[in-house]
Amino acid sequence: MKPKIIPKQETLPSFDPKTVAVKYIEYYAPSGVAYNEDEITPKIVSKILKEVSEGINVNLFLDPDGECDWMEVLSDMENGVKAVEFFIRTGELYPGIDWVQE
Repeated sequence: MKPKIIPKQETLPSFDPKTVAVKYIEYYAPSGVAYNEDEITPKIVSKILKEVSEGINVNLFLDPDGECDWMEVLSDMENGVKAVEFFIRTGELYPGIDWVQE
């Protein structure tokens, strides 16, 4: 499949900062920690957002079984925090940056 470029949008939609669309979170090795939908609390979301700015390797799934509809996070930048929070809250890609979708 040819990669698709999704360009940055000038208008950023608002979102509910208490909503969580993500249903399963899985860290890469070595920790291998995973959280299911019932375990994804505001504390876990805050922890992940803090770790994004420090550098993180985690998959965020909209699928509760962690098999499809996911975003891979390899980030250490400010826009990364915004993008991860937007995906966690809405289940959509953050429109404030360019994306490559495969």
